[in-house]
Amino acid sequence: MRGMTTNYSTTELKGFAQARIVALEQEIKELRAFVGSAPTKVAPVAAAVPVPTARKRRTMSAATRKALSKKMKERWAASKAAAAKAATVKVSKKN
Repeated sequence: MRGMTTNYSTTELKGFAQARIVALEQEIKELRAFVGSAPTKVAPVAAAVPVPTARKRRTMSAATRKALSKKMKERWAASKAAAAKAATVKVSKKN
């Protein structure tokens, strides 16, 4: 349906909107009759939802930070050594 456009006048659009409003109001009346209650004030949604509290951060002791630092330095050193070894093997194969 490309290229097909329907041009509605402002009056027609207002008529469509008014008809939809009437239909929705009728549905609301039917729902209220079904539920059997009169319209009541509803608490705002923001008041009903609890405000999330800030999450407590976990802390590490100085000894734990030191141990983690040592382990990571060892891992990086091993990774760099492996990369350097792989680089020298590639260079020596070219000769």
